[in-house]
Amino acid sequence: MKRLMIFILLIVFILSSKLNAQGLFNEMWGNGGFTLALPKLYSIDLERDAEGNSTNNLLLTHPYEGAFGLFLGLKLNLYETKNGFYFGPSVYYQKFFAGTELILFEEDFDLETGTSTIQEVKKTISEFSINGDFYYKIPKRERDLYVGAGVGVHNVKFVTNFKLDPPRTIVNFHDFGLENNEIDESETKVGVNLICKVKIVQNLFLEGRFELMNGLNQFKLVWTYKLWGKKKNSEEF
Repeated sequence: MKRLMIFILLIVFILSSKLNAQGLFNEMWGNGGFTLALPKLYSIDLERDAEGNSTNNLLLTHPYEGAFGLFLGLKLNLYETKNGFYFGPSVYYQKFFAGTELILFEEDFDLETGTSTIQEVKKTISEFSINGDFYYKIPKRERDLYVGAGVGVHNVKFVTNFKLDPPRTIVNFHDFGLENNEIDESETKVGVNLICKVKIVQNLFLEGRFELMNGLNQFKLVWTYKLWGKKKNSEEF
């Protein structure tokens, strides 16, 4: 599947470059904004017997949870064709604020001292991505509007660490073949990008991006500002 996406992107790039291409624009744009995602994050819960009593063991759960991220990036506008298409590769680095989940179980409360131990689940998600996107300018619009699509290669750091006090057994933890109370699912993923972009003022655009990939679908709201352009008096993107 990954190879097929990259192959399709390469073919579209070659074909588009031959359709009345006007050459390189040599523009660099700075990007920044925020991300909303719905990854599957690990958590823990108490194992209970048939009567509903705690067994003092823990169960690993894997629910979808919302995550908020911030990112910075750079984008190039390489070329435009006369029929309104242009190619814009970009790179992004983003950090998600999944943070540390503090879990308090009623069974851990000590009536004599009035204190309770807290279980911690620390979740770390960050990402570096390289994207190849094609944009199409919708004609005859009062405000410049673009739609686009592309492919992204995402190097994702995805680590969950459990700090258990007192130490307990996670009964289904070793199903993952991992040790040291840590799950590391960091990997490189390939995703598909769906894009809509509108001009706000000269050299400033607002872009919405749906980046669809296994386990980390996300929506980015991107502010894009022109940092540098070699050609003068060219149409802005």
